[in-house]
Amino acid sequence: TPVASVEVRPAQPVVRVGASLPLTATPRGDDGAALGGRTVTWTSQAPAVATVDASTGEVRGVSVGTAVIVARAEGVTASVTVRVDPAAVASVQLSPTSLALAP
Repeated sequence: TPVASVEVRPAQPVVRVGASLPLTATPRGDDGAALGGRTVTWTSQAPAVATVDASTGEVRGVSVGTAVIVARAEGVTASVTVRVDPAAVASVQLSPTSLALAP
């Protein structure tokens, strides 16, 4: 059965800068049934924003913005737009560490 479509999940992925997120692609036949054993390759159309592992679909946030990630199986493609958010703040440091004010 030839591949008629490819479904990429999650449909609205969000990842933070420096973090990663797995995408999955399901090749489907004309009847919509999932087709097993098909090779899927991945590419990013904006690798400065998000990279993707060509064989696993693991997306990594590089910089804030959006990137279109494309999944291809037997010449059939599907894409999803990944939003890359800023990295989470781990801590805040104040300087000076103490302050005295006169009344």
